[in-house]
Amino acid sequence: MTFVERVNRLTNETAAVARKYGKEVQMRTWQRMGELGDPSNMEQGILDNVFFSIKNTDGDFRLPHGLDEKFLTAAVPGRVICEFDAWREYEGHNYFPCYMGNDWASRFRFLHDKGIERIAVRLMWNSNKNPIFERPWANNVNLYAFLRLSENPRLDGQEVLHMFVREHYPEGSWQAAMDVYNFSQSFQRTIYYINGEVYNANHSRVQDDHAVEDLQDSQDDLRFLSNREDFDKRRDEIETTYSKAMDLVGQLGSDVSPEWIQGLRDGARVERYVALSNIDKMEMFFLLQRRQTGEDVRDAIAELKKHMEERIKEWKEWDLGSYDDMEGKAIMEDWE
Repeated sequence: MTFVERVNRLTNETAAVARKYGKEVQMRTWQRMGELGDPSNMEQGILDNVFFSIKNTDGDFRLPHGLDEKFLTAAVPGRVICEFDAWREYEGHNYFPCYMGNDWASRFRFLHDKGIERIAVRLMWNSNKNPIFERPWANNVNLYAFLRLSENPRLDGQEVLHMFVREHYPEGSWQAAMDVYNFSQSFQRTIYYINGEVYNANHSRVQDDHAVEDLQDSQDDLRFLSNREDFDKRRDEIETTYSKAMDLVGQLGSDVSPEWIQGLRDGARVERYVALSNIDKMEMFFLLQRRQTGEDVRDAIAELKKHMEERIKEWKEWDLGSYDDMEGKAIMEDWE
């Protein structure tokens, strides 16, 4: 029995039992299950009380991944459930916002035009940290966008953001709030994607041993991080986008809730620590590569290790909770 046959058998046996109780079965056929083959065969031989839950993105919920038209149109519209991620598994864990309305607007129009009516939204991923309703200054804006676009898929992302800002911010801060949320995606791309392409984190947290693969991808695909100056350039990019985020938050004004302003500042700071820790770790692997070729990098390794230890100390003294949540301990793992 092939893998596909085993999956289909399990699905149908489950669906047959569910049918006796008037229940449906949802098969999460998201796109990483390439072993299932051509999605156009997805419905073949599957009982009709099975529905297919499919991510809206071509691959996992990452910013560079566009709409997956192939999978979303592989089954009849009435059997498709389209998934969205408001919380942002890969872009910050709801510390700092990552406004998705501009991307989602065209996707909701696509779903409407194709007759796909069932949609779902993720409010958290594998964590009890940063519930979306407890940090309303962060990705609650995405939940708002999901609801408004589901009501009217002809809205565009900026219209939705205007509506959110007017409902949640004082009038004198409307433009400043628009600027913060419109910048948020650029912030997340810089924090988590090297040159906007190579994802460099462990589900938004400090990277694990995959940092070696991230380094190799950056060197092979981007011709970047092949010398020590590139690592300093990457740190400058992180610091620049962090400074801009802090400046934009600072322009919100005194009429905005101090809790919201501090939450935005703290969230940006947490993600800055993650991004800088990741580039430090990658540079350590880079130096270890050089050592294997016979180059004397003892002083460079000692200097970088001291720098990493100082950043750990600073982060832990400032906020031990976020250090633990974002796997700060991984900074010194996998290479020592």
